[in-house]
Amino acid sequence: PIVGLADGRLGPRRLLILATLCVTLTYAAFFFAQTLPLLVAVVVVMAIVHCPIIPITDLMVNDAVRRDSRIAYGRIRLWGSLGYLAATLFA
Repeated sequence: PIVGLADGRLGPRRLLILATLCVTLTYAAFFFAQTLPLLVAVVVVMAIVHCPIIPITDLMVNDAVRRDSRIAYGRIRLWGSLGYLAATLFA
C-alpha cells in the first residue's frame, strides 16, 4: 500500500525522500526509547517506513534504464552488490 503512493500524487522521488527522512527520525527515536515496549514500537515503525525504500529505488532505476539505453541495469546491480559486500566485510 505504501509503495502505491509512488504512482499517485507523491511520485517515487518524493516518497523515497519522505521514507528516508522517516527512517532517519526513527533511528533518532532509539535514543529516547528506554523501555522494552517503546523499543518494540520504534522497531515496528522503522520496519514500516523502511519497507518501501528498496522497491522505490528499483522503480526509479528501471525508469532511468527505460529512458536512456546507455544505462545498463546489470552494471548498476553489480556495483551495488559489490559495494554492499565491501561495506559488510569492512563493518
